[in-house]
Amino acid sequence: MTNPIELTASSLIHSLRFEHLPAHDRDKLTLRDGAYFSWDADQGDATLRVRPKLGSLFRLDAEIARKPRWLNFNLSLGPGHVPAGSALGLVFEIEGCEGESLPVFIRALKGGELADTPIAMPLRGSGEPVQRTLIHPVAEGQPLAQPSDYLTLVIQLPRTNFSMELRNMTLFVTDPDGAKALAAAS
Repeated sequence: MTNPIELTASSLIHSLRFEHLPAHDRDKLTLRDGAYFSWDADQGDATLRVRPKLGSLFRLDAEIARKPRWLNFNLSLGPGHVPAGSALGLVFEIEGCEGESLPVFIRALKGGELADTPIAMPLRGSGEPVQRTLIHPVAEGQPLAQPSDYLTLVIQLPRTNFSMELRNMTLFVTDPDGAKALAAAS
């Protein structure tokens, strides 16, 4: 059975291909509802330029005048969870951020409290278009394994000048049998 966060992510990613409605705020650049960049504007000064590109989700050029404490790309996944024993998979087609390891995590909001589940491996940048697959075995006790009011996929971006193009992205969830097969294959 399809996990609701797979459907939410798929719909949002599909819409990014065809429509960007960039809206700038002091510490946020929204591409469309549920897909946005955020940074620490109190401590940092970041200028983000996002250009739509046919066949891609977005192309981003970032100029950092003062290093913020964080700079993230956020994708809203809605309410839900991934049961313990399952695996969360993320497939990215990316170009840019060469030499960088970008931490990825799922932020869960439950009862007004935030908790993060770091994905087991980072997203590595590249100077040429590459496909990267991240598999995260979901363990008992992780915030992602608990029913949450809201989940957000967060990619921590470099806090220095950089360019990147996110050409494609897929999120999938496997049941425990699929998670075992993925673990055996890796």
